[in-house]
Amino acid sequence: MRKYFCVMVVLLGSVLVFKSAGSQNPSLTAPIIVASGSLTHHNKPFELPMYTPTQDGVFRVSVYPTLTQSDPNSESAWYFVLVWTDGAGPGQSADLFYIPGNSKGPFLTYWGNVPLGGSSTVIQAKANTPIIQSMGQNGNPDNSAYSLFYVVEQLQ
Repeated sequence: MRKYFCVMVVLLGSVLVFKSAGSQNPSLTAPIIVASGSLTHHNKPFELPMYTPTQDGVFRVSVYPTLTQSDPNSESAWYFVLVWTDGAGPGQSADLFYIPGNSKGPFLTYWGNVPLGGSSTVIQAKANTPIIQSMGQNGNPDNSAYSLFYVVEQLQ
């Protein structure tokens, strides 16, 4: 009888330990879309805030730029830049894409010269400082045009 009691105590204790370990609720949350937007058939450079965080956090910025109208006589190139402030301070930036004005289709990545169709990059951004997007053009204005789509998600 004593053996039976000891086995029951061990089994009951094991069940309680495993049950409590399995019932811990991990804080799994989905990313929250905090900003999104688009510019279609644009042909001018710009610099605009994408999103201004209200608290420090980690954000995923997804961008899809594409040249919708080429200019065969163009000698310029479009480029997209992301700028933010993180724990290291202001002026953090990433030159993400470029495309010659005489091309057509998705922008090329700066690092591989191949069209990815878009990019997602994760940044840490400080509260009350905007995440800025800019599209620039090297060279003279031409008749090319682009469309740009973006989404900003808060991860943490």
